[in-house]
Amino acid sequence: MISRFMKLGDGEPMLGLLMEFSSVAAARVSREGALLEANAAFHALTGGTTGASVAPYFIQPAFDELIAGSAAQGDPVHDGLLRIGRELGQVRSLRGAVYGVAGGIVVLAEMAEMGDLTASVSRLRTELAGKDETIARLRGEIEDQKKALDALMVNDSLTGLPSRRKLEETLDVEVERARRYRTPLSLVMSDIDNVEELNQIYGRESGDRVLRRFGQLLASSVRRADLPARYEGGTFITLLPHSGVSGGVAFAERLRTQFSVDLIPSVERPVTASFGVTEYRDVDTSNVLLERAAAALLQAKNSGRNRVSTTD
Repeated sequence: MISRFMKLGDGEPMLGLLMEFSSVAAARVSREGALLEANAAFHALTGGTTGASVAPYFIQPAFDELIAGSAAQGDPVHDGLLRIGRELGQVRSLRGAVYGVAGGIVVLAEMAEMGDLTASVSRLRTELAGKDETIARLRGEIEDQKKALDALMVNDSLTGLPSRRKLEETLDVEVERARRYRTPLSLVMSDIDNVEELNQIYGRESGDRVLRRFGQLLASSVRRADLPARYEGGTFITLLPHSGVSGGVAFAERLRTQFSVDLIPSVERPVTASFGVTEYRDVDTSNVLLERAAAALLQAKNSGRNRVSTTD
């Protein structure tokens, strides 16, 4: 029956598509019976022109009956025999369907064999199914890329440590917690000594090995509550909640000693790091804490490197 071809996923009749087929008489008719649009097959069936009334040519069901049942837009109001014609002797009995639409009805009547229409609609539906699969695949790829991007934003791709973004988010939380509950919080800023020189002498790949190795030592040295992160370049920051400056210094000294005697493949000389340690004070913001740690680190660098310095 023709009605099974008339609806797409959203329930709207495929009038635009059916207008192209000579095997189907297709038309949109107002509630008053005026012909709003129609294809050549419908014009030939009724002789009606656009704007003219075609209501009298609906013999069975009568036009009034079709309009009375068309309150639900997009739903079929008739599915079966349609008798339409210009004059009594020219009435055609056709298989057809009528749908309620905004302001009137859509009439569809089968004029000839439906093979061409069936094939075309089948092809269209196959194409739409393929597009649905493509859209689903693309959505999956976008979701995978989003997850990968989120992971990159949270973790440093070279060392696997939390990223600067993660550090800054956590630092704000820890500073607020230290302020509210008056608990100690220390921050250790570490920097690989002469990292640019290492890159120039041994190559960028060897420099990356140095950074990865320091990251591994840092990750294995912290407590569960601590947060080690790569800040930028050869600079790392470690947050030590519930630990004052003395605890931060002890942590930095252990890490400094271990790193200075570590052997790194393809680097033919000892590699060291300098450390700046500071502790949260009541009036500190996250930026103030970072600036004070950076000042302590600069003091360690200026004092000969491979050492730990603290702020007053």
